[in-house]
Amino acid sequence: MSKRCLTFPALLLMLLVPVLGANEDHDPYRLVQIQITSDKQIPSLQLMGLDLVQFHDDFKVDAVVNNADLAELKAAGFLYEIKIQDMEAFYANRLKDSYVKTRAFPDGSMGGNYTLSEVEAILDNWAIQYPHLISPKISIGTSIQGRDIWAVKISDNPLIDENEPECCFDALIHAREPQSMMTLIWYMTRLLEDYGTDAELTYLVDNREIWFIPVFNPDGYYYNEQNSPNGGGMWRKNRRNNGGSYGVDLNRNYGFKWGYDNYGSSPNPGDETYRGTAAFSEPETTAVSNFSLLRPFVTSWNTHTYSDLYLCPFGYDSVYPYGNDWPIYQEYLDDISADNGYVTGPASMVLYSANGIATDWHYATAGQFNITPEIGGSGDGFWPSFNRILPLAEENFEPIKYWTWVAGSYVQLEGHTLADDNGDGLYFPGEPVGVTLTLRNKGLGDTMTTAIATITSASPYVTVLQGTHDFGVIPGYSEVNNSGSPLTVVLDSKTPYGETITLDVAIDFDNFTLTLPLSFIAGAPMIYFQDNFESDTGWTVTNQNISSGAWERDVPNPTSGGQVAPLEDNPSGTGTYCYLTENGPSGGSYSQYDIDGGPTILTSPVIDLSAGDAQVSLYAWYYSRDNDDPFMVDISNNNGTSWTNVLSTQNGLNGWELITFNVGDYVTPTANVKVRVSAQDQPNNDIVEAGLDDFEVKTFASPIDLSLSGPPIVGTTVNIHMSAPQAAGLEYRMAASRGTYPAYNLNGQYIPINIDNVTMISLNPGNGIFNNFQGNLDASGFTADPEFVIPNNPLYVGMDIFVIAVTVDASGFPQGVTSVSAPLPITIQ
Repeated sequence: MSKRCLTFPALLLMLLVPVLGANEDHDPYRLVQIQITSDKQIPSLQLMGLDLVQFHDDFKVDAVVNNADLAELKAAGFLYEIKIQDMEAFYANRLKDSYVKTRAFPDGSMGGNYTLSEVEAILDNWAIQYPHLISPKISIGTSIQGRDIWAVKISDNPLIDENEPECCFDALIHAREPQSMMTLIWYMTRLLEDYGTDAELTYLVDNREIWFIPVFNPDGYYYNEQNSPNGGGMWRKNRRNNGGSYGVDLNRNYGFKWGYDNYGSSPNPGDETYRGTAAFSEPETTAVSNFSLLRPFVTSWNTHTYSDLYLCPFGYDSVYPYGNDWPIYQEYLDDISADNGYVTGPASMVLYSANGIATDWHYATAGQFNITPEIGGSGDGFWPSFNRILPLAEENFEPIKYWTWVAGSYVQLEGHTLADDNGDGLYFPGEPVGVTLTLRNKGLGDTMTTAIATITSASPYVTVLQGTHDFGVIPGYSEVNNSGSPLTVVLDSKTPYGETITLDVAIDFDNFTLTLPLSFIAGAPMIYFQDNFESDTGWTVTNQNISSGAWERDVPNPTSGGQVAPLEDNPSGTGTYCYLTENGPSGGSYSQYDIDGGPTILTSPVIDLSAGDAQVSLYAWYYSRDNDDPFMVDISNNNGTSWTNVLSTQNGLNGWELITFNVGDYVTPTANVKVRVSAQDQPNNDIVEAGLDDFEVKTFASPIDLSLSGPPIVGTTVNIHMSAPQAAGLEYRMAASRGTYPAYNLNGQYIPINIDNVTMISLNPGNGIFNNFQGNLDASGFTADPEFVIPNNPLYVGMDIFVIAVTVDASGFPQGVTSVSAPLPITIQ
């Protein structure tokens, strides 16, 4: 069981040392894992200046080394293990072995990756094939060896400088990172090929000027191509001749905080992070920075591999982005990492200190919101296997699209509230419902038009009373709502209990329409299944590759060293027991009993929801120190044969939080519904804890069934059959009304019926119209005695009458009401 020590961040900063490149005679690059056994070893590593690429929580450090580095490591007494003997050969062989022509865009000749000439040919072919969408490639400058650095613009008028928000994406500033370029080529492919069919991409092409620099460092990339034509080349820097060594790290050559210290960049020309003789000493960084200053870029994206990270400024020191920009960055980083789980934050805090880097300059000097992704994990490395190239590009497609959006306006539905008329939180037949929408312009630019929300519904039980609201122009990165003028719908008086009502919301802004559904369930819920875990009710635990932290039912014990697990079961519930992941002894170390490996899965017993839709609520506790391990809630309607995800979050709650969802929004309710909750620490490098308490299922299906013996025709008598098996032998009472709203609360049970003259008649024994509206159910919970004598008057034809029933236990009415029926609508014929 390996855990990161509390002092590891300090050690991490001490390990930020200058790095050495491989010798020019192609001394093999090796990947070694060095064991750090004491703080005294850190200064030695700093003096050696190794190319440190990954830090592990068990005080092991991965480094790329050559023969001289290995000899120095051995002489200094370091313990190390060679993980890869020859990284270039390893990557080349893996690319060859994994090559299969099955992906969705054309292969490149370097193990699926494009060569420099292939990138140029792609850009040329696109300019011919899509002249209305992409510009011919433009040289923004040349490299140290005279190669052009190409840029292209994708827009609906690519040759015209329009007044549209601009953004820029570059790749391959480090020559050994081809996945950065492949990811951008994939995004460009989708913009061009899906234009006119994908509404979102079409809008972005029409309303943004999207620039791409697919190969920032053409000399370094070409050098890798010449020396490793099958892929796998490990050259990182450009190809400046330093006199005895080659190359400047272009991502240490930018002018902001250039040479801030010798930890974040190196003054040694032989090191991998050599910063050059001066800021912007290299023609590549000069070309890209000058181009960037000439364009009004709002957002920019400097693509790297690898480590599954999204980095923001600052890298030069442990400093956050300026002022109010940090909350904006936090929101953006949370959004773009929501699906792929990348770790996010300032580069100096999440990865390591680095100065003279692109992300700091683009933000602090050029005034752009810049992101530096590190695409792919340790298993992918610098040259991912062929079958990983497209998946890695795809997992960054939505984040890159998001970064294109926020260069201008980007209105999203941030939240909504539904307000029923009488404020009881239930939606009864005949009741109006107010809808308040909160719109958030996540983009950095104001909307060009007013934002208008329109609500419609295909449900036959919904009438829209107030369907549109104009929110006006929404400023960049701001939020508005219509709480002062809610949209309004009304439910039909004959809406069945348990009916899922879907409202379709369309949000129009800047000639784009965002559509999404809102839903709620009509009627009064009844608690169908409830578990506070004070006893064992049949939940099962399944563990997969887990060494500690399995789910168990217990009274929580507080831990020491940090509160990362529940101190007690959910305080808003009942009892003392809950489910939690390995309950250690009171005062035990939080890092000793948390989840290691996994997942550990907790599954409910079967819940029969064949009667209709239901609402599930549960209280969850979740903690993940690094916010990179998912806590998941899934549902199945086939006894666990297949599962549908309801919730997946990497963001720790670290406190009991209510989670609620409608079953019908995810699966069709059946007699074989199960819910499961899972947590994991995979790979095992984090502190992860979870808890579950007060699980409840509310069904909207009426526990009392009412029906008529025949058609309700004037001049006839119909019996009202009542079936309530769970209330066999109990007293029943009925009432009739001309309407079903508003409802009133009778001892915690909601009775949706108006108190009107008809109600008074039906409650009056011996009235001659509503007979036997009070009595007792038989042993099967059934009665056929109540009757409705319909007067022989043609004026009654078409009149709606609604009947409800309640059952009452021995404590009497009203405190003994045990269940309430849905209204039975009767339309007189």
